[in-house]
Amino acid sequence: MKVLVMLAVLLLVGCTMRPPPAGLFMASYQSQKDSSKFQTAASITKYVAIKPDSLTMAKAGYDVGDWNEVVEQDYAFDYTASISRFIGHWGIGLGIQFLDPYITTGFASDHFGVMGWTDWSVLGLCFGVPDFMVGGVSIMEQISPTPRLQLGLTQFASRTRAYYVAGTDDFFIYTKDGEPINESEYNSCMAESADCEREKVNGLREPYSYRFIEYGIGAYMMYEINSLVRMGIEFKYSYDVTYKASRLAFSLNLLAG
Repeated sequence: MKVLVMLAVLLLVGCTMRPPPAGLFMASYQSQKDSSKFQTAASITKYVAIKPDSLTMAKAGYDVGDWNEVVEQDYAFDYTASISRFIGHWGIGLGIQFLDPYITTGFASDHFGVMGWTDWSVLGLCFGVPDFMVGGVSIMEQISPTPRLQLGLTQFASRTRAYYVAGTDDFFIYTKDGEPINESEYNSCMAESADCEREKVNGLREPYSYRFIEYGIGAYMMYEINSLVRMGIEFKYSYDVTYKASRLAFSLNLLAG
């Protein structure tokens, strides 16, 4: 039941919307530039946020407690699944990033590309709440040392949405003769075979979303295993101007079709 509640809340808060893998966008063009077929892609990403010092936090308008309760509770892993198609040099894709549907579009060639992305939050522009919107743009430069291997650099700017989990864990209430006691007293009480009781109380941890602006750079590698499958890795570093913190992202990418 807890899992179902969390999934329902995630759908309402919007889950995550982080920069999609740049290497997959470029590899999608490389794979289908001579055809009109669709490509499917998937990636899994590990995120790391580097905690700044207390003075930097104070200048940014928050404290250690805010960091510990929000950023440190940020979900560290994410997955992305998408389908895309190129018509000439222009491509469009639909994907899902941890339950959040999103769209990508842009331009790609053998050595250069530009990709933009956003999700349903773009509707905020229509209703006069632009701060609600998340999304961004990536620029890619790429070389091909061999016909099967692509190496690239990327630069990106993003208004990112992530989620964290907050609430209470399961805990116990200890009593002796109907009066509350602590755990140590309960253990002593049990050793004496006295009238002691322990009751488990189910906690509830719920996901919440938060937003931050980040600018970053990265590098990627994609390798063509065969005519249908390409695999690669991607690394990104960004500076979070909202929390004045450095962030890292490591991705494993897969393209098929």
